[in-house]
Amino acid sequence: MKTKEFPLNECNVCVNPNEYEVYNEATNKYIIIETAFIQGFWRGCKSIQMVNYGCGGLPSPYDKPFKTEKECFENELEWAIKYLEREKESMPKFKKIFEEAKAKFFPDSVQLSLFDE
Repeated sequence: MKTKEFPLNECNVCVNPNEYEVYNEATNKYIIIETAFIQGFWRGCKSIQMVNYGCGGLPSPYDKPFKTEKECFENELEWAIKYLEREKESMPKFKKIFEEAKAKFFPDSVQLSLFDE
């Protein structure tokens, strides 16, 4: 099955990408990883919101291309981890949350629930 291209706006960015939110309720800090299939490749961006600072953007054709959405997601998450290493006191909590996010959004194998949710 061919992956459908995401539309770009007049500024050449995707304003409706897939979003994956990684949130730490205890510290009220979060990361949103955004991915979009643009010009034949998966491209991503991230938004990092801390208490006093943050950064963010939207996927565009100028972002690094990846063959799969999972590779794109993992690249953006790794960048976010490096960015957050400045916040030494929050890293142990966030590392656990990052691992949970990888398993939640891109499990290596599908685990079907035994119960209706």
